[in-house]
Amino acid sequence: MKIPICMFFFLILTINQSLAEYFGRNKVQYDNFDFKILHTQSFDIHFYTSEQAAVNEAAILLERWYNRFKLIFQRPLPDNQPILLYTNHADFQQTNAINELLTQEIGGVTEGFMNRIVLPLTGVYSENNHVLGHELAHAFHYDIMKSSNAGITGGNQIPLWFIEGMSEYLTIGTFAPLTSMWMRDAVLFDDIPSIEMMGKNPSYFPYRYGHALWAFIAGNFGDDIIIPLFESVLQNGWYQGFKLTLGTPVDSLSIDWEFAVTQHFRDLVQKKKKPAETGNQIIDNTSINLAPVLSPDGKLIAYFSSKDLFSIDLFIADAANGKIKNKLINTQTDEHFEALRFTNSSAAWSPDADKIALPVFKTGDNAIAIYNVKKGRVEQTLHFKELGDISSIAWSPDGKKLLLSATEDAICDLFIYHFTSKTLQKLTDDVYAELQPSWAPDGNSILFATDKADHPSPDSLSYGPPRIALFNLTDSTIDYLSIANWAKHIDPQFSPDGQYIYFISDPDGFSNIYCYSLQSFKFFKITDIATGVSGLTELAPALSVASKNGKLAFSVFEKSGYRINTLEPHPPKEEYIVLSKDDYFRNIKLPPVSHKTPIVDAYLENPTEGLVSDSSFSVLNYNPRLRLLYVGNLVVGAAADPLGVGFAGGVSFLFTDLLGDHILGLGAQINGGIRDFGAEAFYLNQKKRPNWGFVLSRIPYMATTAQVRNDTTTIDGEIRDVQKITLTDQRMYDNQIYSILQFPFSSSRRMEFTAGFGRISYDYRAEEISVINNRIVGRQDLVDDDEPASLNMFQSSLAYVGDFSYFGFTGPVTGRRFRLEYQQTTGSLLFGTVLADYRQYFLFNPLTLAFRFLHYGRYLRDSQDYRLSELFVGNEAWIRGYSYYSYDLAECSEEGDEENCPEFNRLLGSRIGVINIELRLPIFGTQQFGLFNFPYLPTDLVAFLDGGVAWTKNSHPIPELNAKTKERVPVFSVGAATRFNLFGLLVLQIYAAYPFQRNDLNWSWGFFLAPGW
Repeated sequence: MKIPICMFFFLILTINQSLAEYFGRNKVQYDNFDFKILHTQSFDIHFYTSEQAAVNEAAILLERWYNRFKLIFQRPLPDNQPILLYTNHADFQQTNAINELLTQEIGGVTEGFMNRIVLPLTGVYSENNHVLGHELAHAFHYDIMKSSNAGITGGNQIPLWFIEGMSEYLTIGTFAPLTSMWMRDAVLFDDIPSIEMMGKNPSYFPYRYGHALWAFIAGNFGDDIIIPLFESVLQNGWYQGFKLTLGTPVDSLSIDWEFAVTQHFRDLVQKKKKPAETGNQIIDNTSINLAPVLSPDGKLIAYFSSKDLFSIDLFIADAANGKIKNKLINTQTDEHFEALRFTNSSAAWSPDADKIALPVFKTGDNAIAIYNVKKGRVEQTLHFKELGDISSIAWSPDGKKLLLSATEDAICDLFIYHFTSKTLQKLTDDVYAELQPSWAPDGNSILFATDKADHPSPDSLSYGPPRIALFNLTDSTIDYLSIANWAKHIDPQFSPDGQYIYFISDPDGFSNIYCYSLQSFKFFKITDIATGVSGLTELAPALSVASKNGKLAFSVFEKSGYRINTLEPHPPKEEYIVLSKDDYFRNIKLPPVSHKTPIVDAYLENPTEGLVSDSSFSVLNYNPRLRLLYVGNLVVGAAADPLGVGFAGGVSFLFTDLLGDHILGLGAQINGGIRDFGAEAFYLNQKKRPNWGFVLSRIPYMATTAQVRNDTTTIDGEIRDVQKITLTDQRMYDNQIYSILQFPFSSSRRMEFTAGFGRISYDYRAEEISVINNRIVGRQDLVDDDEPASLNMFQSSLAYVGDFSYFGFTGPVTGRRFRLEYQQTTGSLLFGTVLADYRQYFLFNPLTLAFRFLHYGRYLRDSQDYRLSELFVGNEAWIRGYSYYSYDLAECSEEGDEENCPEFNRLLGSRIGVINIELRLPIFGTQQFGLFNFPYLPTDLVAFLDGGVAWTKNSHPIPELNAKTKERVPVFSVGAATRFNLFGLLVLQIYAAYPFQRNDLNWSWGFFLAPGW
């Protein structure tokens, strides 16, 4: 018999994530950006906005951070460090420089291969300054990694808290209100993690806990230990790196840190109230609950929540008990909006409480959706092409206007939209941020928070913490209020009578609600919570005042989550507030109190040091130039045996321009000899819709078979026994040239079109080798008459793809996805291929009920041609329990005939139909999603029912459920499977299936690597 002894498959280059994926979300290029380059002393800053003020400011901030970081890293970055600045987050989400989809909570990304820093400007100085510094620190990290023996991949062994915490420490220092709030929460609820736990459990937010731990390390060992520790961890791993550099084991350091945090914050939290002791608790902290907004009468509350686990949606609840009444917009299934803005945004009720205005992402821009609460639908969407990010909305008391805080050319100002005239009026026009505006009850004045300092000096970038501004619309005068010039003031809102202003401030280092009397000109404290009244960020909205009855709603940080409490309206208590700047800085200081060689705090306290003038900056045109992004591992090898010598090797290259708009891939591989040389080249242009490209490839496949027979031969007149081995090298060459066109309608839907030409040719070569006593005595080339004729085929395909699903640990758990595709083949063969694949997932937390309906088949004249491989419905990815290698000849009713086994042959055909039902249960997962909180090896238990049928043009299926027949009937199986997420890299599935249409087999088990469908 023939025995296959080797087979070669050429490794095809990955073209592009979105184009190569069967399903998957899309990155949509809604806009065509005309980038220029701002060249500075140290950076090439790529930007496209027509107004350059915000870009120049960002450039100056970057140069200042660069001068600061050189003190820490003791090295420069390569010349012309690339920076990509986007005017707003909606534009940032369209970037091609980062291949992954970017959600709105991502404030910036530093890519390692080309060390590109990519981020959006927010219009708020403090946020821009922090993110620019944070990402620049990562650029230094990557530069160090590249020069180390470990390379960029060496960073994979470093815990996330180590990298992100270092960047936070280098840009914030030891005086950190937000991180201190997280540490107070950990102390209050006795949940300070060990260092080892921080690296394993993602529920311990690496930015905040990493920041606190780095402050402790640098405080005890000095800021000059930061880089030696980083380099040692890269070289030796983080356990050994800590011990070698700090002279103390990680476990001992962890104990010291936990003790220091407890000692430092314990007395502070004991003097305050727990979150549950203030007001009425209406929304618990089992999910993220943000930006509460009370209806005018205080009976309803709208808020952003992650109750559905995989998306942030807007809910309406009863403000008395928190019972959910409605989910306004479901971003998992709504095809009109890609996402809601929630990180620094809030919704707004109309005065009659019939409508809600909320900021959304739609078609690549920020917009405002007007949702009719009574009708349960969005009745209007407001688009403003001139605006970038839209953060806050306030509905005027007369219902005729919307007051907006939004960016224009990356500068945050106030705008008023007039419903009647459908016009947008710009209310402020300066370099300072105007945030979270609200109306006075009479509509004649407004409140907002601004970072304009008492004595502003924009040239020195001396912005202050946000304070309250009272804007009189009748005479355009502005008065400023602050309880303390070192404290933040956000979310200012009037009481119903207009006599009080409620706001959030932290004059003592604790973020709480305060009140200002416009009659007595005094400040009063409303809450005194140990953690804080807070949203996701320091400036995020967290307070709402009902405009008719004065009820308060606010989000409170508790147990690393956010709950919503309410306070009934009552006159504020006129208690004297003790203000101390020393107490403020003492309360926000991360331990230890004393600091050895405080380089970081020193440069943060001197904002003018390191500043440069923009007079030397120059603007250049951007010309896309392909640069080497990545080189695949070069592999070269040789092998020899008595039958011959072979060589193998391969290499791949990936090129792109800085913006990621153009991608070129080249690859080559050889396995055996020159005839086994394969290569592929592709080009992809994704600058704008539609994305397009082409592929050229020559892919050889080789199978060698051996046939052995005994014979005789005459040598020197003597007849000798000889063993004759016939080796046949069967090569198939798949040569293709085709084009790709993709048009994404949104992040969830796209059309795909391909067209090209393919030629499949064959090269069969046979050699007969004569062997006597294990010694080759002769070779003879043979002619192989079985070599098929070449095939020339023209192919084109059209597909419509939708993906509204959300992935859990091992597979999708909610939403739906589908793919409808037709491919036409002409030339040597004529046939059409139809694919219809629909999948639906229903989440009943933690259970998921999943359905799949699949049809795949070939039609038209040559659909049954022998040269086309038959489809096998018993593939484990389709129906478990019928895999190819699980069959035995004993199961065949035609005994001893492996070519004619009806029980197996009915699984083969040119057309198949499959149905799958699964009930998925996450056994090990997180606290929010899983029976057991064990995130180290996420595991799903699955019960399944698989069914399917295969047929051909001439052999139709028989629609009956019969376990005993050998006819072409549908086959079914039931069983259970376990899927394991292996370190986020692979999903392993192990299953046991009971196949109903296999008489002699009760159970079949198997395993394969693939996520759940």
